[in-house]
Amino acid sequence: MGVLRWLGLVTPDQLHVGRRALLVVLIGWVPLVLLTFAQVALRGGDGIQSLLVETGAHARYLVAAPLLIIAEGQCAMHLGATLRYFVDAGLVPDQRRVEFHTAVASTRRLLTSSAAEIAVFASAYLVSALSILSHAQDQIPVWAMSAGIVPGYSAAGWWHVLVSMPLLLVLIFAWLWRLALWARLLWLISRLDLRLIASHPDHAAGLGFVGHSLSAFAVPALALASIAAGRSAHLVLLGSALPTQNLLFNIGYLVFLLVLFLLPLLVFTPTLLRVWKRGSLEYGELAVRVGEAFASKWLERGGSVAR
Repeated sequence: MGVLRWLGLVTPDQLHVGRRALLVVLIGWVPLVLLTFAQVALRGGDGIQSLLVETGAHARYLVAAPLLIIAEGQCAMHLGATLRYFVDAGLVPDQRRVEFHTAVASTRRLLTSSAAEIAVFASAYLVSALSILSHAQDQIPVWAMSAGIVPGYSAAGWWHVLVSMPLLLVLIFAWLWRLALWARLLWLISRLDLRLIASHPDHAAGLGFVGHSLSAFAVPALALASIAAGRSAHLVLLGSALPTQNLLFNIGYLVFLLVLFLLPLLVFTPTLLRVWKRGSLEYGELAVRVGEAFASKWLERGGSVAR
């Protein structure tokens, strides 16, 4: 966020997600198309056809990358409403509200931390470098290969590994950082002796509303799922059925995404267990007292109903 504010792409009161999503497409996807067309025009080859069926690249840079930007606005709105409800519903005791607001403020500072931004960018380029080193020459798609005598990357290929791929990875790692901070914030809130009611009708002691925060991550999950979908579509377009191993990978990947976005909510598990145990004892005692009062008033010692 610090870099985006410095560039004027984000202001204190506006995320400008539409403008930034368009910019991501112009930087990450459009040059791949233009550079491939330029190479074909100058040296010939099958680069255009290769790029057209490369649905994995289109899914990553034309679908997933802009979606990860657009999701920021929805996420901020939903998570902000969830945090406000903790206070509005009276779940945070008055004597612990300072700690609540301190936890929120520290999360915002970490979200815009310069050290975190540097780590995200460094990790993105490290993964990109490892990807280059791990790919054999015959695994490079035609559109990304040089048409010259010396084998190697084409201009589009170099743009892909130096700009497009790191840009997408920066967006993904930034979302993982947001998710980690959300889990940390919920964990801090769970330690504030919340006013929870074991018999609450939401069957979650009054915390059922926190589950609605999952909708904040619907678009990021869609963006990440589209990456795997694009890869699968590419295999199908090559003329073969989707291999079983790819199908199993896709299923496992979807399960992984589901677990990933559900994990932050599990920080309330110890709190809910304590409320359940306390409620079981308290309502058990209440049931005994009510039963004794009923028997004393309405039943005679012999067990017959009083008239």
